[in-house]
Amino acid sequence: MGVCYDLILIKPAPKSESPEALRDLLGDSAAVHSYPAKFQRFCCDLWIGEIENCMVLDSYNALQMIPFADNPEAAIAENVTIETPELVERILLRFPDSEIAALTLDSRVGAYGYSVFRSGKMIRSRFGLSGVLERDYGEKLPFETNYLSSNYEAIENNGVISYKSIASPTDDELSGADLGEDLAIELFRVFTGSEPDSAEMGKIVGTGFTKEPIEFDPQDLLEYPTLSQRLSDDFPTRRQSFSWKSYSLALGALLLVWLFLMATR
Repeated sequence: MGVCYDLILIKPAPKSESPEALRDLLGDSAAVHSYPAKFQRFCCDLWIGEIENCMVLDSYNALQMIPFADNPEAAIAENVTIETPELVERILLRFPDSEIAALTLDSRVGAYGYSVFRSGKMIRSRFGLSGVLERDYGEKLPFETNYLSSNYEAIENNGVISYKSIASPTDDELSGADLGEDLAIELFRVFTGSEPDSAEMGKIVGTGFTKEPIEFDPQDLLEYPTLSQRLSDDFPTRRQSFSWKSYSLALGALLLVWLFLMATR
C-alpha cells in the first residue's frame, strides 16, 4: 500500500458551514456517524477540518472534480454549465468567492491529479498516471513555476522540456509528468501552509464521518498515524479497495468503444 490522498481545499474557509452541512454538500449524507479525528485517519469515510483558514475535505468525491483526460467524453466543462458535474456545480455556486482546489495522489501506481477553480471557473487541471501526462489544461500557476524554478533546471531538447534537480545534478532528468506528485503536494502546501505529512497537519483535529459505527476505541482516531503505519498493509484504510490500475483499464476500454463508434459513423 502507498500514500493516498483525495482532497478538496476551500480558501478562505467557510466559517458558517458546519461539518454536517459540508458532508451533505459532498453527497456523503449516508456517513451519519461522526467522531473527533486527526487528519489522515483512513478508516473514516470522510474527514473535514481547517488549517490556516483553509477547509480541508478528505473524501473520494474529490475525484469528481478532476478531469482524467483531454478527450471530450472524459473532460468536464471549465465553466459552471449544465455539463458540469453536479458536485462541482454545487461547490462553486456555494462558495463563489473562494479559491477551490481538488487533488488526488496514489503513490502505488504513480497517479496524481489536481484542479484549481477561481471565480466559478476551472483555471488549471493536470492528471498523470504511471509517468504519462493524460491531461494538462490551462497555463501554469505561480506555485508551479516557482516550485520548478527553485528546484530544477529546465532543459529543452527538440521542443521537449525535461528537468534536472538543482540539489542533485547527477540524478536522471525528469519529465513534467514525473514531477506531478510533487506539484500536487506543493498545491496543498500553498493552500494550507503545510505538507500533508507534516507535523502541523498531524495536530489538526477535525470531524471524521463513517457510514457504520467504528469497531474500535474512538480515541484511536485522535492518534495521528505515522508514515510507516500508512505504508503498512495492515493499516486500516477505506482506500484499499480502490485501484488506479482498474480505473485506467476501464478508461482504456471506454476510449476503444468511442473510437469504434467514431469509425463506424
